[in-house]
Amino acid sequence: ARRLVEGMEARRVTQRPGLEWEAVAQTLDRVAGQGLIVRDGTRYRASPLGLRFLNDVLTGFLPETSKSVG
Repeated sequence: ARRLVEGMEARRVTQRPGLEWEAVAQTLDRVAGQGLIVRDGTRYRASPLGLRFLNDVLTGFLPETSKSVG
């Protein structure tokens, strides 16, 4: 759902991957500070810039061990 232009509800950010809010909040703050995502009310969505670099945005949510593989 993070790949959808409409974004997703904040409650689903943790619901789908089964993560705790604390596990994603720091990443959300970081990518929002970079202008890659925006919060619209209770929804998070990729910004126009974030859509251009969506794979980079999404890999920011992977566990560190997954990032180093490959």
